[in-house]
Amino acid sequence: MPARGSAGPLVSIVLPTHNGRDHLADSIESCLAQTYRDLELLLVDDASTDETPSIIASYARRDARIRPLRNPTNLKVPASLNRGFAAARGELLTWTSDDNCYAPEALATLVAHLDAHPDVDIAFSDYTRIDEHGRPLPERPGGTGIGDIDKLPLTDTVGACFLYRRAVHDALGGYDEDLFLVEDYDFWLRAAAAGFRYAFIDRSLYFYRVHEGSLTTRRSAQIHHALERCLTRDLPPLSSRMDAAVRARAFGALVDLALERGDRPAAARHVLLAVLRGRVAPAALGAGRLASVFEPGPLREWRLRRRLRRLARRVFDLVPSGRDVVLLDDGRWGAHRFRTRSRRVIPLAHPDGITPTGETTLDALRRIASSAPVLVVGAPAFWRLDASPPLVEYLHRHARCLSSDERMRIYDLEPDGGGAASSGRPFKGSAVCAPESPDRRVGTDGASAHWVEPAARNRRQP
Repeated sequence: MPARGSAGPLVSIVLPTHNGRDHLADSIESCLAQTYRDLELLLVDDASTDETPSIIASYARRDARIRPLRNPTNLKVPASLNRGFAAARGELLTWTSDDNCYAPEALATLVAHLDAHPDVDIAFSDYTRIDEHGRPLPERPGGTGIGDIDKLPLTDTVGACFLYRRAVHDALGGYDEDLFLVEDYDFWLRAAAAGFRYAFIDRSLYFYRVHEGSLTTRRSAQIHHALERCLTRDLPPLSSRMDAAVRARAFGALVDLALERGDRPAAARHVLLAVLRGRVAPAALGAGRLASVFEPGPLREWRLRRRLRRLARRVFDLVPSGRDVVLLDDGRWGAHRFRTRSRRVIPLAHPDGITPTGETTLDALRRIASSAPVLVVGAPAFWRLDASPPLVEYLHRHARCLSSDERMRIYDLEPDGGGAASSGRPFKGSAVCAPESPDRRVGTDGASAHWVEPAARNRRQP
């Protein structure tokens, strides 16, 4: 069995898992295959009910560097991380998830950088996105968005591959157990506010698996709510370290999160927080955003109806009369706004990201496509095209993009004759529907707004 050498500081990797049998072995193997050998791997089983315990026990028998831990009840990711790091002996710390993998040279590269730069507290690198079967996915426009630490208040620019000194963990007191789903992003924001120094290594040293079973896909509404609480607490202490433009965008994104929930009182509180503690000029938040917060309800609803009527007219201009439409808008716009006497509009998913039947988005679309062969993807659901490679591949192979812009994409799901031939009228238009860039989101009224991307990590915790 491999034993610890004396070539460098001990690295502690914490790997929390709950029912992670599908990819856990791959993740463990990637840790044990590191060219940097001075490591310990703490496997924290968060009360799994599948074969996870036997997988962990098998690896623990084979390699003395593995230290298994088990929670008697399901404590979720942040509590599992804290338990793992409380038991860790390493001078340098990191963690990974049960469906992602390290490149073999990942730890060696990160350790070497910290050794060569004693003034750096946190080293991090880029990653490569892979699908459920481990195949690399096409790069998104703008790449992964990792690396620019000055934009950390806007989005998680640290990502999933990192190594930090124990002093960082001790100073921050570990991960906030009340911020499940965004605990790592909160950790990075607090580290930045405390003055710890980051260093980016411009290499891909990690493989991040994207699949519809991940929490990022299944719990979008909960992630946004947790993110809102995180930013409410973490942005004010960071204000003095941001330039004026970043401050305005960051606090504006916080306001947008409350507006997406339909909570105008919370949005108003966030505006006051931005002005009083964030030192953001009200005008910098944007007249449209302030109107969404403070204008009377009837006027706001009238503006929303007018915007959506314009979008509906675009659909009606492109899609022949009598053709039913599938609407994927996460319940933000409302299918009733697009209906006519000769056209049904079928909603595909609720605001919580779950389809009405509990199916995946792709399975539901396949079932409905035969009766409603036109798909309209509204801006509030653009994130699904990034979170679901199978959905994107299906649209690429089986659909034709009729129209695409920052607010809406329209697909003909029967491009080989069904759309035009069955209706007697051809669909108008053709476009390229590119995946959405990871650092943009469009608000519930169709107006562009910045989205603070949640932590770049898949989790299986229920």
